[in-house]
Amino acid sequence: MPVFQCDVKRRGIIVCADDFGMSSEINRVIVKLLENKRISAVSCLVTGSAWEEGSILLKKFDNIDMGLHLSFPHLSFAQILRLAYSRMISKGEIFREFKCQLECFQEKTGRHPDFLDGHQHIHQLPVFRSAAVDLANFIGGDKIYIRNSGVSFSDIILRKASILKNILVSIPGRSFKKFLLKSGIRTNNDLLGIYDFNRYNDPERIFKVFLKTVKAPNAIFIVHPGRECEAEYLNNISYKEALERSGLYLDRFV
Repeated sequence: MPVFQCDVKRRGIIVCADDFGMSSEINRVIVKLLENKRISAVSCLVTGSAWEEGSILLKKFDNIDMGLHLSFPHLSFAQILRLAYSRMISKGEIFREFKCQLECFQEKTGRHPDFLDGHQHIHQLPVFRSAAVDLANFIGGDKIYIRNSGVSFSDIILRKASILKNILVSIPGRSFKKFLLKSGIRTNNDLLGIYDFNRYNDPERIFKVFLKTVKAPNAIFIVHPGRECEAEYLNNISYKEALERSGLYLDRFV
């Protein structure tokens, strides 16, 4: 059932706030968005400095998708890229780290995650992606979905936001999506919300364009409430109006 009951002619969309647990301020903003019913999913960074205190705040929200935001905190993103593409890191080492994060998530929430994704999309990289699929199967492949960043090039052009960045993020995402489907793991049909934060400071304008281009079910719109301008817009009535005008309603993965 949808998070918010609505006209059956409208389409559901998963609006997911990333980075819960990164800081107390991000936690506070995300909780407010949940209370105001502005998002339908949360991705949790259990390696974040504010995860333990923040996890308590999530327990009262049961009608949302709650995911594990996988990270590899011992290495920089540049080091992760080098090791992944050179295959100089073992799947076993990555899986052990991911499993520790899963156990931390389960201990604090009392449940398994509804989905997996990765900080800076690391779960899509070579070797890392195999470890992520192994983790999903360890949880139970029919109980979970994994996020991919694959987007059609025509949609990237249509959305007119950070085209090069979206192409660079989408290329491994498209490959990963095929890998997931071959592995029998459920995954999203579209991903929105990627743009250059330094270039675009008006989320209202860019989000309206994103929302109008949603066509497929199980589309995920990722938001980053740690950015003040995004948080302000998501709590504004104009965001709700943009959803309605686009024929969308907040929903969970189905």
